[in-house]
Amino acid sequence: MVKSLTCSYLFTMYLHWLILLFSTAETLNVSETELYADMDCNGHPEIYRESYTTIYEFILNFTNSKETYKRPFIDGYPSFVFVDMYVTSIAAVNEKAQSLSTQVKMMTAWYNGIPLWMYSKQCGITRFQASKEMFWTPDILIKESIKTDYGTTPSPYVQLQMWEFSVSIDILTLTTACRMDLYKFPFDTQICNITFQSAVHTKF
Repeated sequence: MVKSLTCSYLFTMYLHWLILLFSTAETLNVSETELYADMDCNGHPEIYRESYTTIYEFILNFTNSKETYKRPFIDGYPSFVFVDMYVTSIAAVNEKAQSLSTQVKMMTAWYNGIPLWMYSKQCGITRFQASKEMFWTPDILIKESIKTDYGTTPSPYVQLQMWEFSVSIDILTLTTACRMDLYKFPFDTQICNITFQSAVHTKF
């Protein structure tokens, strides 16, 4: 039986989001010493530590204002949330229950409202990891979900980009409802939709 999976996205994706995703995926677990972009910081870990501390204090001062707990927006415009999902494996297909079990990597990005920091004066640091509890995060739900579990321990961190975006990556194990047409078995092709939505926010 041949199975194909398609995803209908509530949120819009753009080329610059794809570029951001690929660059983020490569650097999420990068060591601090590899984040040097300014030649003056190479071989000077004490300068890097000072820059790292400066950025941390800058973000901490901003979060203390409680602004980060509110949904970030610019001049009343809606908050755009960008979602990308990669299906890494199809674990099970249950024809009787009309369900599909998959493992996926979900990458989410959104505008966070944190002012830009001068990365050129901070050893070229353009990314910073911080606790998710310090910030507003979008409530992304899957409409067809029967059961959703984390494939690994949920990451307590979100990655802050210096261009005012936050990025979160989760590994999920999904069991989703899928209406199957089995009349052409074993030469059938099934299309299973996965729809992202928000529980408390509209799409507009």
